[in-house]
Order: sequence, then structure tokens, then C-alpha cells
Amino acid sequence: MLDTHTIIHHGDYSDYTGQARQLEHISSESGVINYWSGKCRNLDIRGNAYYLRVSGSMPTFLYGTNFTEIADYSEIQTGLNEISDYLSIHVFDWVLTRFDFPFNIELSESVKDYLLLYEDHPTMKKATNFLRKGSQILYRDSSGYISMYDKIPECKNNNIPFPEDMVNANVGRIERSFGKTYLNSTGISTAKSLLDPDFYQRAAIKFATDFFAIRRKKSLTALAELVPTNTKEINSILQAAGVEHLGYEQTQSLIQKGKKLGASTPDARYRMQKHLRSYADNPQFHFGNELTKEFDSKVMQRFKDWGVSDEHFNIM
Repeated sequence: MLDTHTIIHHGDYSDYTGQARQLEHISSESGVINYWSGKCRNLDIRGNAYYLRVSGSMPTFLYGTNFTEIADYSEIQTGLNEISDYLSIHVFDWVLTRFDFPFNIELSESVKDYLLLYEDHPTMKKATNFLRKGSQILYRDSSGYISMYDKIPECKNNNIPFPEDMVNANVGRIERSFGKTYLNSTGISTAKSLLDPDFYQRAAIKFATDFFAIRRKKSLTALAELVPTNTKEINSILQAAGVEHLGYEQTQSLIQKGKKLGASTPDARYRMQKHLRSYADNPQFHFGNELTKEFDSKVMQRFKDWGVSDEHFNIM
């Protein structure tokens, strides 16, 4: 429901004297205070002559761990009240510039085995990140990112408390981070938006639509079961088998190498990319993987809890 969030209010806080002002950052050139900063538990607070900003994980602020999922609006109300009391400033009308929408799902196999089966996205750029202990994949666009990773190793590595009975569990974390582009497109979002069920439902629909657009790695149907009726179908089977053998990302890489070497024209690369996607998506040649089915069904149920309808579960 909510993990990291950032709220900001534009105004002159250079003379703020509350307890949040703990450290002044002074320019070495002019000797003028550039900004001041402080912390309230895990929350980072920063202010200057232009703004005051609060950022951090709401569940960590309330419970000391972000393994715990916030499940009720009253918890967020409590958190915003505590932030307001700490600053001695009412923050509910402050502008929301980021919020992260997370799910934890318990899986039957190692989380890494599932993540290896999620490939490219038609509109988001895929990046891999091994800074966490354990696996993580991330898809980014102008509105934020989708991240999937192994939650238990991350908790152990960063001393994040989690239940003892989960120490050997396979817990996948999937979260959608929404930034300014998305929040501005929905109108002016404020801290008060974090108490609005409609706000979360719209975000859940966007999250679901983006997540299910990620391409799943699939296994090739046994070639002996395919009966081609013409040479074009034989060609397609052989090309699809080549994609399966090399792997989708490796095939993409070969196309890009052709570009760098000057061995293909833009039109030829466009045709190859188009054919690559059609081969990978053709249901005649592929069937779904059991691990992605498990992961997807568990994530799907979480989305349904937010009122997301089946039309948004268009699995690629």
C-alpha cells in the first residue's frame, strides 16, 4: 500500500528553528547556509529558503521495518499526524512528489528463479541491479519504476527486522515507484491523497497494466508436434527455434551488434525486431512457464484486492 514517500512544501524555511533542524550545510565559498537537514527516526528532512521536504519509508517510521505492509488508512493518518507534530507544521496539504506501492508475496521456489523469467518491456527500460544481496530486476520510465527482488536477503543485508519464522521463506517483493510525472498527470497529489482509496486504485491499475506488459520467458513447444503446411511456416518454426535457443535478450543483442558494425540498415533492423517480437509472442510456438504462472497469479490476487479488473491482466 505504501512504503517510501516524499512530501514537500514550497516556502522560506531558512529561519525554521524546530527540532528537525539538526545540521546546517554551509557553502565553503560564500559562508552562507545552503540548506539544513535532520532526521526523525528514519525520515530525512531538509529545508532552506525555498522548501521543506520530508522523505522516507512510512512502515519503517511507524514499525521500524518496511517488511511490514501498511494495510489500513488509519496507519498512514497516524504517521502524518506524528510528522506534523514533530515539525509543528500541518503537512496534510503538502505536495506528494513520490510514493512507492509494494507487495510481498511468498513463493514456493527461490525468488531468483522467478526473476530470471521476466524479460523486456515494450515501454519501460529494463535494468539489472545487483547492489542488493540477492537478485533484483528493475524497469524504469518517466513515471517511475517497477522493481522485483528477493526481500529476505535484502532485510538481512540491511538489518531490516522481519519475522523469525520467515528466515528461510522465499519472499518476493514487487513495488511500483510513482514519481512527479505520474503524480502530476493525476492532478495535484498531496499527502492527504495517501488517505484516498481512489488514489490507490488508480495507481494499482497503472501498476498492473505495466507489470503484465513485461515479457515472460516461455518454453518452445515440441517441434515434433508442429505440422507445417507450407515453406513460410517451416521458416517461422526454424526462426522461432533460433530465438529460443539463443534467448530473447541474446537475439536482441545480435541485432544491436549488427547496427554497431554497420552490417544492417535501419529498415532491416526494424524488420528483424518486428519478427523477433512476433516469434516470441506466437502462442503456436510457446506455452507458459509454471513459475511465472505462480508469481503472476499471486500478484494478480493482490491487484484484485484493490479492485483491478481482469481487463488489466494482459499477460505478455
